[in-house]
Amino acid sequence: GFEWIYADSNDSNSYVYLRKSSKKKHLIVLLNFSGKDYHKYKVYNNQIKGSYKIAINSNAIKYGGTGFGEFSDNGTKIIKADNGSIEVDLPRLSMIILEKK
Repeated sequence: GFEWIYADSNDSNSYVYLRKSSKKKHLIVLLNFSGKDYHKYKVYNNQIKGSYKIAINSNAIKYGGTGFGEFSDNGTKIIKADNGSIEVDLPRLSMIILEKK
């Protein structure tokens, strides 16, 4: 399934949605269409629980990006969702996909 988390963030020009799977391996997709990097971008949703890892960061150096938003050299840092929220660095003009562990 699919569920918008933020579909109307016109002030930050960013969108966030949840891609659900029948195996509970949900993905959180963060899209930043602005020319601004967001440090500690917060996402709130009651369905965001557990631990996540970065599956794709389109701003990674290996894709020609600046590397901003990467959490470790190999992308294995675990992001914990506390109280239905996560916090990530969201690079400008990029997409980050978080995969539930």
